[in-house]
Amino acid sequence: MNARVSERICIGASIDFDTDIDSSFSVTFLPLDLFDHWERGSMLANFVADYYRHNFPQEDVHNLVSTVLNELIENSAKFSKNNSTPVQLTARKRRNSIMVRLENCIPEHRKDRFVAVCRELFDRDLDELYVERIRSNLNDSTTSGIGLLLIRKDYGTAISFELISEERGPTRVAVTAELDFDVQRRGHR
Repeated sequence: MNARVSERICIGASIDFDTDIDSSFSVTFLPLDLFDHWERGSMLANFVADYYRHNFPQEDVHNLVSTVLNELIENSAKFSKNNSTPVQLTARKRRNSIMVRLENCIPEHRKDRFVAVCRELFDRDLDELYVERIRSNLNDSTTSGIGLLLIRKDYGTAISFELISEERGPTRVAVTAELDFDVQRRGHR
């Protein structure tokens, strides 16, 4: 029997993850694998960047994909419900962009704070928010949200967050990012 959705929260950019896809692959990992060997996160991010290198051979594109994805992979591991709940990573190419989605479950007690962090990325001036987070990070580095902020602020990445709570069960989270290299080249962030 399927659990009934009791709440759905969508924050951020509208990213079409399913139309006109040229290439796609998925991998599932356990946060425990990263905690045992933290460098696996960067290895996985580099693998995705390498996988699409024949489409986007520029070194700056490779570095951008790897950097953004590494941040998302680390966040999905750090904030998962538990170390043995699988995280699903899906990477897709469409025309001149790479999209990634990470899906995991978060503990209920972290949901409200995560929603607040995500909303601030779209409701606040990003430069002011960055300074504020740096200052507050001096006192508490566990919930800064600086990585997500930098993905949006410095890398011009479209990002969206979808949280789905069920009557009985965990809160499922899908974080989707789109790196559109046409937009990047034009300098629109």
